[in-house]
Amino acid sequence: MDRSERLIKSTLVFAVGTFGSKVLVMLVIPFCTHYVDTVGMGTYDLVYTASELLKTVAVLCIPEALFRWIVERTGGYEGMLSTWVLLFLMLIAAFSAVYWGVWAALRFQDAPVLYAMIVAGALYLGVQFGVRGVHRNRLFAAQGILYAAIMCTLSFLFVIPLSMGYQGLLLAILLATAAAIVFCVLKTPEFRGVRLGLASFDDMRKMLRYAVPLIPNQVSWWCITSLGRLAIAGFLGVAANGVYAVASRFPSAVTMLSSIFQQAWQEQAVLEYSASDRDAFFTRVFGVLARGLSSALLVLLPATAAFILLFTEADYHSAKNLTSVLYVGALFSAFSSFYGTLYMCSVKTEGAASTTIVGAAVAAVLNFTLVVPLGLLGIGLAVAVSQLVVWVVRVLQTRGYAAIDVRWGELLPILAAAVAEIVVIYNTDSVGLLVLLSLLGGVAFVVLNRALAGKAISMARGRR
Repeated sequence: MDRSERLIKSTLVFAVGTFGSKVLVMLVIPFCTHYVDTVGMGTYDLVYTASELLKTVAVLCIPEALFRWIVERTGGYEGMLSTWVLLFLMLIAAFSAVYWGVWAALRFQDAPVLYAMIVAGALYLGVQFGVRGVHRNRLFAAQGILYAAIMCTLSFLFVIPLSMGYQGLLLAILLATAAAIVFCVLKTPEFRGVRLGLASFDDMRKMLRYAVPLIPNQVSWWCITSLGRLAIAGFLGVAANGVYAVASRFPSAVTMLSSIFQQAWQEQAVLEYSASDRDAFFTRVFGVLARGLSSALLVLLPATAAFILLFTEADYHSAKNLTSVLYVGALFSAFSSFYGTLYMCSVKTEGAASTTIVGAAVAAVLNFTLVVPLGLLGIGLAVAVSQLVVWVVRVLQTRGYAAIDVRWGELLPILAAAVAEIVVIYNTDSVGLLVLLSLLGGVAFVVLNRALAGKAISMARGRR
């Protein structure tokens, strides 16, 4: 099996296990709009967003370091896993002291559940990277299915019959995370061999040197994707943030497709980084990714607008226009993530941070400049532009790591068609027209990606 086939095979494994589950999770929030008002949904989004940032900052991004240091190994994982566990416990203890000290001074709302989500989320990240690092990709896919099943079931149970509101959504996430952690630990033999006595302080220093430069990178990504929520809450109100919460869930479809690929690509890229034809291989892979994701927008943009008009409450219909712009931002974010893998391969994580800091600065200026004259649409534009800036800067900065040739002649016409769809979506509420656009986009997607689809189908049939 050649490397392209290995990459497709790994992507298919992740896709089978995570595509359906992530779609379920993505759709939970829109369906819950019938039972949670815009203020409650806005509060949920703020708590969830805070936990997503703090769970990486709390442990100084060591889950990513764990993956980088074990993915090239063929055995002897227990020592590195033990080092990660000890370092995790030390960092969580320090974070806990700071967190509860801040809470004692400010007494902010939902502190206990936010703390639990941060700690559980940080542990879950480490466990997930550990499972992938020891090459148990099918187990990784299985735990994603388990997480989604529990999260979706509990969300509907807590929100509908028990009427727990946004707190029910948060509790569902927390319990699903705990269940997935237990499942991974029980099913991964390498975790059962963890002993704190096996921890190495030398390995701990290596992990910290790799991970610490990722902290400003994570904080900057948070600023790009989430700072707008603070601007919305401050200038437009928490109810408007509820609309933004719904709108931002749909573009996660692009993020989902990108993450499925990235999970397979990170491992493959590290192993292929020293190959003599690396640049040609990386260029070919990026071309397939860019064509696939950008053409997927031609389907997702009108289909999402139709879904919002049909299945959400009228208070959320304004999310239709905002979602279209956020989709474009998600596309550029996926491109940035591909180039971000080069920093992992070269072990030069400080470069990743410098690019996202630029994007965060652009996002900060645009968020607070555009929120008043353009409202929620201004926040969406700020996200899209800042994601584009990060990608362009990374294209320029990583030329010394790998010479990836962007096929502009193929990419720009697809992006132009997507922009044309956005203009139509902004000016119509006709579900029939939106469905027609989605069908036409589907035809374009199939035509543009027929070669890759054919190869993937052949491989899938060959495995039966």
